[in-house]
Amino acid sequence: IPRRMKGVEGGGGLVACPRPSPWRRVRWRLQGVRQRLRDRRFLELVKYAEVSLLGRFASTRCYHFPSTLILELTTRCNLRCVWCNQADPDWLAHHGDKEFDYDALLRLLPQLKGANVLHLYNIGEPLMYPRIFEAIREARKVVPQVRITTNATLLTEEKARALEAAGLTQLNVSVDGIDDE
Repeated sequence: IPRRMKGVEGGGGLVACPRPSPWRRVRWRLQGVRQRLRDRRFLELVKYAEVSLLGRFASTRCYHFPSTLILELTTRCNLRCVWCNQADPDWLAHHGDKEFDYDALLRLLPQLKGANVLHLYNIGEPLMYPRIFEAIREARKVVPQVRITTNATLLTEEKARALEAAGLTQLNVSVDGIDDE
């Protein structure tokens, strides 16, 4: 079969090359697959096999995406627990009164597809976020489990029902202690 050879003196021309044997082609293909798979982690290989076998019927679950994400909606808090960063005046001066922009949240959420859990809390009181119910509702469209951790001082029966209606899957209550000290 004539093929163009690069780097041959005279500008390269058509040169007759023997067709590789079927065994050589299989060997080359296996070497190519081995090279592509060499740097992949086990779960990525499982996903690769799933997509290869099931095609468009494969799940949308991404095995290399973080399964749990933490997103801080607000750094505001109504308490100053002794063990928390909120009790440190220097920390409060730099981080104490910030909120995640709701429009930015709406742009971010589609990129979280593949995560199993979204925890809308880290250091602030999530019930102080003005659009917490809408944020949970929108997050549930993308992530199967949405959780918050609250100190429960702002939790009322109406808010509890609204959290449930928004699709909150888990509510954790953080208690600083059993007495006033």
